[in-house]
Parts: sequence; structure tokens; C-alpha cells
Amino acid sequence: MTTAPEHPFTPPGTTQPGLFDGEEMAIDATFAGAHRIELDAASWVEHIPGWLTGSGQLLAALAASAEWEQRNRWMVNRVVAEPRLTAEYTDLANAPEPMPRTAAAVLSRH
Repeated sequence: MTTAPEHPFTPPGTTQPGLFDGEEMAIDATFAGAHRIELDAASWVEHIPGWLTGSGQLLAALAASAEWEQRNRWMVNRVVAEPRLTAEYTDLANAPEPMPRTAAAVLSRH
């Protein structure tokens, strides 16, 4: 009997470090790096590289402080457990970290 080799990538339950994880958490409220990509006459996508820095720190803080739960849902004719944990804040004032509130406010103003 052989065993599968150790997976060379990120182990389950951990996150892969990002390229810029050492940066301080910040948002570019000026949207200086915005690049608009026209899709048609009435729609577009705005790509803003570097809009949020320190995303690794934010992910770690949310992973540690959010109220995670595993939910169930109907699939075809039975209830199954979703294959992920979910943390939901219908009111961002209840989020455990201030950065999501800041991001929402900056995006709303933009």
C-alpha cells in the first residue's frame, strides 16, 4: 500500500500568504490607480490595483474574530451541510473589525 505524497501547497485550514502581506492595512480612498474597462455602452468594470493593502492582515483578523458557522441547505431532495464556514453581518456596525466598515464607506462615497 502506498500513501499519497504530501501536498506541496497550502495545508487545509491555513491561508497562503499573499505577495504584499507585510504591508499595513490601508485603503486608497482616492482611487488613484483606477482603470475602467468598458464592457459595452452601458456597463464597465473598474479595476483598482492596490486599493486595499494589508489584505493578509485583514483576513487573519477576520478569521480569528468573526463568528463562523457551518450552515445547511436544501439540495435536490435533502438537507446537506455547506462545504464552507460562513460569517455574515447584515449590519456592518456589528462586524468584529473596523476595516470592512471603512471599505464600505469609501466605496459608497465613490
